[in-house]
Amino acid sequence: MKERMRAIVFKGKHKFGLKDVPVPQLEEKEVLIKVDTCGVCGTDIHIYEGTFPADFPVIIGHEFAGRVEEIGKGVKNFGVGDPVTVDPNTTCEQCEWCRKGQKHLCPDLVNLGLKVNGGFAEYARVKEAYVYHLPQDLDLESASFTEPLSCCLHGIDLAQIKSGDALVILGAGSIGLLMLQLAKISGAEKVVSVDPMEKRRNLAIQLGVDLA
Repeated sequence: MKERMRAIVFKGKHKFGLKDVPVPQLEEKEVLIKVDTCGVCGTDIHIYEGTFPADFPVIIGHEFAGRVEEIGKGVKNFGVGDPVTVDPNTTCEQCEWCRKGQKHLCPDLVNLGLKVNGGFAEYARVKEAYVYHLPQDLDLESASFTEPLSCCLHGIDLAQIKSGDALVILGAGSIGLLMLQLAKISGAEKVVSVDPMEKRRNLAIQLGVDLA
């Protein structure tokens, strides 16, 4: 096992750097993931621009997938080589909000890539409880969309989209394009995509939107 790795480190507003850093050392019930793919979220751009709070120096990136490289003491559900992705939001699991299923309100919420090191690196260390198995035949580049897709699924649930509905989606970036596909799968009869960029509108049409 190598001792050093390359990582993209956020060092302050408009300051990113490729650095040589130590490979994370595992603690009990932690998993070391060899990162295959890490997506660039809009949040990462805001961090770079200094408009979204993040501790620094920190390795950003929270939309990632890879394979288990090493497991810590007490890890039971994963083995070396398993394809995995992660939930980047770790919580206490014990407070009132966690028990209600509203973990985003946990006072001890910690975000990978914001408060602790994330996935823009060769390796990432994650608690076992926040690591998820992936199908063996799913390519890891596609799997890196798991986190944004989960956000979109939550939005679809909140909107209570049902068969025959019509809706308008503002924006045809990554989230908007995922939302339009989920809306159609959910039974929406007519989906309209609004975006000022012709390239994005054309892509929305290719992905099944009714009007762009």
